Amino acid sequence: MADSVNRAYFLWVGSSLPDTARISVLSAANAGFETVLFTDRPQDITHANLRLADWREIDLPWSPEQVRLKGKDQPYFAGFANLFRYTLLSSLEGWWFDCDTIILRPASDFAEIMPVEGILIGQESKGVFNNAVIGSRNSAEMAKLKEAALPYYPMFKYWGQSGPSLITRMIASGQLKANVVGQDHFYPVHHTDIAQIYLPAHCDALREQEPKWFCLSLWGEVLSRSGLKHLAPPPGSYLADLLTRLPALGSLRGNEVAMAQYLSDNLRRLDDMESGRRALQILVRKAGARLIPRRRP
Repeated sequence: MADSVNRAYFLWVGSSLPDTARISVLSAANAGFETVLFTDRPQDITHANLRLADWREIDLPWSPEQVRLKGKDQPYFAGFANLFRYTLLSSLEGWWFDCDTIILRPASDFAEIMPVEGILIGQESKGVFNNAVIGSRNSAEMAKLKEAALPYYPMFKYWGQSGPSLITRMIASGQLKANVVGQDHFYPVHHTDIAQIYLPAHCDALREQEPKWFCLSLWGEVLSRSGLKHLAPPPGSYLADLLTRLPALGSLRGNEVAMAQYLSDNLRRLDDMESGRRALQILVRKAGARLIPRRRP
């Protein structure tokens, strides 16, 4: 393979590649990275710069299905991916990208910012660091992250314990030595603002900022929880415009049936919340009536 600064690693397990992940992986290969997608099944994706690999090539104590969130029946794939990337970069140099990241610059630009003997982490906001993109030429520092993450496995108490919160804490305490770049590099649109890439009114402003960006995180978990993952980007939106300018990546196809179900579920939740609010008001009124002493005649 090419020099380590031009290597890009991805992981996708548990299903066939969704459009977001396919676009992400192809954006790295198209940018000139020697790209490896670790997976657990055949995937319908090809590129001259892409190799598919079995995730078991990386030795881990648990399988994806064994990593769980407390109280949940389904696998916690995001938690598994955290340990996978730390273990991978403890033995191999290169770039890690989550499968909701669109690479916007050539691999040579990433090579220029890769530390000679260190790791590179990006800010997602002031004082908060994320692990969706990691550049590493220092296996020892990555091993520190791996060792710090291991106690949380295989059963997590809450979401994200081995991810951004861990990295942020270790950088702040000096336990992890990392070169840090600003938000504009990897997370230029914060997860609280990610709907902007779907709204045509924000397209021009985002286009003006784009030259400063190395990649764009789509914040897949936020898209999933908000229902935006079921929507094709509207014409005139920044995301639609970007994919039009990068035709080799393909398109984001919407899922009308899934979106209709999402809206139905949310309307039901809103009804339940309203019913609950009314029941609580009645309960409070009754409780208040019992607490207020009645005047004797």
